[in-house]
Amino acid sequence: MSLGESDEGELGPEELMGLAGLLRAWRLAAGLKEGRGRAIPQAEVAHAIGMSEKWYGQLERGAVPRLPHDAVEKLVGRLHLGPDERQTLLYYTPGGALIGRTRPRDEPPELRTLQFLLDQQMPHPAYVTDARWSMIAYNRAMADWYPWVVEPDANLMRWALLHPDARKQYVGWEDHARAYLAMIRMFLARHKADRFMTSLLREIYEDPDCRRLWDESPHVVAHRDGNRFRMRLPRFDFQEVEVVSHLLFPAGHPDLRAVVITWLGSEHELQPGSVQQPNALSADGARGSEAIGDASWAQAGWTDSAEDAVALAGSGAINLPELSALAGPACRLTLNPQDRTVVWAYRQDGGGWRVNSLSVEATLSRLVPQSSRQGVVREYQQLLRTTLSASAGEASSELDTMIAELSERLVVLRDLRERLDEAVD
Repeated sequence: MSLGESDEGELGPEELMGLAGLLRAWRLAAGLKEGRGRAIPQAEVAHAIGMSEKWYGQLERGAVPRLPHDAVEKLVGRLHLGPDERQTLLYYTPGGALIGRTRPRDEPPELRTLQFLLDQQMPHPAYVTDARWSMIAYNRAMADWYPWVVEPDANLMRWALLHPDARKQYVGWEDHARAYLAMIRMFLARHKADRFMTSLLREIYEDPDCRRLWDESPHVVAHRDGNRFRMRLPRFDFQEVEVVSHLLFPAGHPDLRAVVITWLGSEHELQPGSVQQPNALSADGARGSEAIGDASWAQAGWTDSAEDAVALAGSGAINLPELSALAGPACRLTLNPQDRTVVWAYRQDGGGWRVNSLSVEATLSRLVPQSSRQGVVREYQQLLRTTLSASAGEASSELDTMIAELSERLVVLRDLRERLDEAVD
């Protein structure tokens, strides 16, 4: 039986080159794979995707030019299709959708080449998200500029629209919020039954500001490639930074988004060298001061165990169990006092540990003590000491001042906690 021939008749040259010919060929291949010796009947495929036999027959004759989005995954499963065939089916859906199903988070080996690409963008922040804007990978500059990305299940839309920090850091936050909501609206127009984004939208809609912006306008936005905007980031003492976001779709992972952030204006003002590439070599061939132990940053992206993550902090590593508990239930923080960095690792659902390295300053901005336990205060002071000047006298004075400020902050937090407990009672 030829590709254009089946029990439903023959196809002409034009149909053979399009969706109709592909479906017939894939039905035949699926039937042979299942040991039938012939193509799977049209009726069986139509039933599997929830369509009538008549409609499916018209689809394979070319009378139906477009394939519904919700039929793609069902066809992929019934006809035993791979990711390339699935992407081809998406081209025949309304709009030729490039956005597909999110890849599982437990596939780090498949994404390591993308991690290498992100690391090569240093000192520019770069990251990869899935189709739903959940963080998949990022380089060290991204974690240094935006420490929230190191948190488990970090999602750009949730942070940008709901986190108080985003409203302070985006200059003209409402304009950004409108654009992000318009992107969510377009995504849901193409993926009406997507549970994750539907749930996230409900969460976003509970916020009064986001609800007002959502109800204001029905605009849709596909992406923000080339968007030029300003931010006030802790990394630069909240001075305004003008940046541009560049969006890329990796050919091998068309359901992912890769974004590189470049800045405009004076590079001296931003001091990009302070977030230099971790495995960069100096003129005499020695590792830069930002290196993580003896490991290159590409190797530090993933580890098999918590012990491997700790080893990246070098021989003088200091464990921070109390601050790790504050960071999250599956986090492990380790101080590298020589390089003034904190190796921040958290366990992935599918196994293994995602690892990043933050400057001590970025870690401090992320972990304001939520507890007055002695262990938390002691580890917090260890981080503070690494930020002090080299002069012993100055260090002692600065340390006393910072400890006093920390003590005052803990008193306020403890008082607030007691008031909250009284209110609950």
